[in-house]
Amino acid sequence: MDLLDLPEDVRAFEIKEACYGATAGLQMAYNFVAMNPDKKALVIASDIARYGIKTPGEVTQGAGAVSMIVSQNPHILKLDNKSVYMSRNVGDFWRPTFSKTAFARGKYSNEIYVEFFTTLWKRFQEKYDMTAEDFDTMLFHIPYTKMGMKALRTLDGQIPAAHYDKLVEHYQKSIEFSRNVGNLYTGSLYLGLISYLVNGNVQPDEKLMLFSYGSGAVGEIYSAEVVAGFDKYLDSEFIKEELNNRQKISVPDYETIFSEELENAGITKLEDVHDKFYLSEIKESERLYKKVN
Repeated sequence: MDLLDLPEDVRAFEIKEACYGATAGLQMAYNFVAMNPDKKALVIASDIARYGIKTPGEVTQGAGAVSMIVSQNPHILKLDNKSVYMSRNVGDFWRPTFSKTAFARGKYSNEIYVEFFTTLWKRFQEKYDMTAEDFDTMLFHIPYTKMGMKALRTLDGQIPAAHYDKLVEHYQKSIEFSRNVGNLYTGSLYLGLISYLVNGNVQPDEKLMLFSYGSGAVGEIYSAEVVAGFDKYLDSEFIKEELNNRQKISVPDYETIFSEELENAGITKLEDVHDKFYLSEIKESERLYKKVN
């Protein structure tokens, strides 16, 4: 709030529900704005995507965040108030309070993910009398880029081949950034959305289906429509530049960084800061941030 110069008369809170948290926040923001059309909401999808070194999930790690402003007159994506969701007690992935890294049952998690999608997709079609042919693109939570494809393949042979091929082609555009960034956990679906909007041949008023999943487990399918002129509000060149400016490091360097505990000695020096905000100090375990003048 301080860094963004926001007033005090706002609600600021955190949602924690594995990879589903950002979607919970987005839907809550959507309902709030629907009831208060003169208001806006800021949803930030951010978390710590860490597995232990030399664990099966290590290769799916990533880093990043996605922010979304929700308003009555959206510039990029228009939600159409159609969604289905479900929750179930599932131990496929968890991070105990004592651990800085997550634990997962990988194969089991894949199975639950696909089961949630197939169940919700059937319910969505029945509830809204819609089929896959009503959508130009289907976007998925993608902790790794093959996982969404596992769900999409359940439609192969169930819909016209030409339309299935189109959905696969658009899916490939949605995973280009994830191939570079890795898994954002709760921001994963929305990185896929950005990737598709930046890299795909997106047409105005395209109909999108979005599948969100969070271990534990919660799943949701909802639909949206691309707003004409969205490209004027999405800084594609900045995003591409950020990805191109990354620096490759060795595996030993990565393992050293991974194992470090952040203390004041490791705080970034101001002259090395290239962003608007930076972590300036950790004092009595409180993280203090400052804005670059």
